[in-house]
Amino acid sequence: DACGQKRRVTDKKGKYHPFLFWNIVAAAAHLANAAASYWTASETSRENMYPVFQDYSLWKVKDEYCANSTKATGYSQTGMDDEEFVILPTESAKSSELSLFWLIIGFHLLSFGFQIVLNTDYFRDWYIQNVLKNGVNPVRFVEYSISASLMVICLALISNILSLYALIGLGIMTAATQLFGLLAECLFSDEYLSTSTGYVEQEKVPLFGRPSFRDSEIATPQKPGKPEKLVRKPDKRSQKHPLATSLRRLGWIAHFSGWVTMLGGYGGILLNQYAWSLEQNNTNGVGPPPWVNALIITIALLYNVFGFLQLFQLCAKDPYLNSITGGRSTCQCVSNGESGDGSKIRLCKTSLNEAVELIFVLNSLATKSVLGWVIIGQLMRAEDTITTTITCP
Repeated sequence: DACGQKRRVTDKKGKYHPFLFWNIVAAAAHLANAAASYWTASETSRENMYPVFQDYSLWKVKDEYCANSTKATGYSQTGMDDEEFVILPTESAKSSELSLFWLIIGFHLLSFGFQIVLNTDYFRDWYIQNVLKNGVNPVRFVEYSISASLMVICLALISNILSLYALIGLGIMTAATQLFGLLAECLFSDEYLSTSTGYVEQEKVPLFGRPSFRDSEIATPQKPGKPEKLVRKPDKRSQKHPLATSLRRLGWIAHFSGWVTMLGGYGGILLNQYAWSLEQNNTNGVGPPPWVNALIITIALLYNVFGFLQLFQLCAKDPYLNSITGGRSTCQCVSNGESGDGSKIRLCKTSLNEAVELIFVLNSLATKSVLGWVIIGQLMRAEDTITTTITCP
């Protein structure tokens, strides 16, 4: 309010929401990270380009292969004219180049642009409505699908995973993970709940009434001028809304599909190739610096925070979990979990929808800052030159 910008952190009713304030802070921090990274990096590191290699199969006549054998692994095959060939399927050649410096600058600026646009006058009301009422922020996962892919490619480059197909696979599987997260969050949107409690109330009325002589079950006369009021009320039973139930089943499928793509990309490609490279270099006495190992593990842990946060969000909203636990939440911080409505579920005295959005904003800032600054601090201040020209004495 002191800056005259109170409307940027409040809704139409003037109520303050912390996620709006921290969204602005995070956007400013991403912009500051981009600027500081640019001016901190050395001139050489700004111009360095990592070579990207593409595998291909090299065909050689067997006589030529035997005359100039490089001991490369391959196999032989006889052609139509009974001429014998040797195929070397693991040959590779430089196909393109990537700048680690501009990838870092890129995901910082991308995060700034996507987050600050949500606080403009054009999108702010839509952003608040979707987060508070529905528990959905589609822009967040669209941004993650691009920025997280760039971040994983940065990790691959400093791990010396320079195969074109590996980099494409990492980027696509990381993007798919975020889009599965978007799909799961949208399928769990609170707008699909038919009532304020997330259940369809159905009256259980008996076909035939039964006689009773209890005074508490007999309609009592009312005072003159007031309508007659019956003491006995029909029983009610709660049933899950069929549309919300079906969509949330699909939401679970989408969520766990995201875990598969993340483990396939991060674990199957990044960690396996990196570990295989370390194993093959055990006898050399040289290898990647320790900070690379620490960074890969740290980013993996921070990435998992996103997945487990959505897992918690879906568990808190899922009617099936509430029916299994008897309509009571198993988490001490969560109350009113039986509603299935994220706007009514309370997490540490605030709504689940608002708390989840705030944690996403803060964790995104932490993850990108750690990755960017570790690489800038450890690698890009040096004057080391990357080149494919190797001169031997």
